[in-house]
Amino acid sequence: MKIPAVIAAFAIVLGLVWWVRHRFQERHLLWLVQRSRGTPKRAQAVTLLPELAALLAACAALVVAVLSEQLWGLFWLRIPLAILVLLLYVPYAAMLAPVRAIPKMRRTPSQRMVDQGASPQVAEAIARTGRPFAVTGTVLMLAAVYVLFWHHISG
Repeated sequence: MKIPAVIAAFAIVLGLVWWVRHRFQERHLLWLVQRSRGTPKRAQAVTLLPELAALLAACAALVVAVLSEQLWGLFWLRIPLAILVLLLYVPYAAMLAPVRAIPKMRRTPSQRMVDQGASPQVAEAIARTGRPFAVTGTVLMLAAVYVLFWHHISG
């Protein structure tokens, strides 16, 4: 009974991540292109700093969620923090994830940035810098689902 609930929650989270990623990707990519000012070096810095700050904030939220229940018994804090990580960080990290491009159906983040006016070098620098954060977003999604359903899995 517990395993199907976890699988269903995982599927719902994946659907939500897909929807949010497509909804906010255009604005975020445009912001990165504008801030890069046409130089690949600046594009890497503009991409790395917000991605790293978001990763650290998401990790801190999950640590606080676990510690709040383990040390102080505040289960009501664990659930909203895990949901915040799922709703905010995971889609943000997935925005620059590599995409298997189907011709004329799906464009990669690099192609989207070139369409918005970025040079190919800047677009590739932004995409290359953001790829590792897509992996960490997936790992944190699994961790957040585990934290969210902690008692149902371990009990």
